[in-house]
Amino acid sequence: MSSRSTIRGSALLLMLGLLAFSAAAHAECCVVADNGPGTATLPPITTGAPCIYLGTSEITAGLPAGTTIQIVMSFGFFINQNEYAGGGLGGTVSEWDGLCEMQMTGTGVLTGFSHTVQIPLSGTQSNMMEWAPRTAYAPVQSASADELRFCGQTFSHPQFDLLRVADGNDFGMPSPGQIQLVQTAGNWAVSGKAIYGD
Repeated sequence: MSSRSTIRGSALLLMLGLLAFSAAAHAECCVVADNGPGTATLPPITTGAPCIYLGTSEITAGLPAGTTIQIVMSFGFFINQNEYAGGGLGGTVSEWDGLCEMQMTGTGVLTGFSHTVQIPLSGTQSNMMEWAPRTAYAPVQSASADELRFCGQTFSHPQFDLLRVADGNDFGMPSPGQIQLVQTAGNWAVSGKAIYGD
């Protein structure tokens, strides 16, 4: 049985809160410009990299016994950010578009399967985060974060009939996290972590 026929045998739905994603320590992955008022726009304006690490999990549903698809997952490539005052954490709310990136590796009969899948996250108010207040001009700015919602899907990957991701408070899966901005040469190194479906 080929890996293609095995995986395409059923549509796959990933509700992140049902998967065992682990929280990650802060790791610098995006350096962005100051937005003027002594901080950076969140999520960070970048089209070159994922910027928030979600963790690891696996797909087992619909696969033969002893076979899994191991996933390392992050999201970023943020565009169309709109950050404004408000939200339940007393700071700001961000609406954005971006990409969810999954590094997938197969085991069992899928040994040798290795693919990177990017799922578009876009649509009016489809993706929203809220942030606690951060201290403008402070060289290190840390703030609590919460994912209100994000969702996306792809029908175009050759290995999947359907691959969908969804998470956040609005889907009944609280997803707290933290963001950190560190001043570096007039710019900001931004890193983050999230605990999905907590």
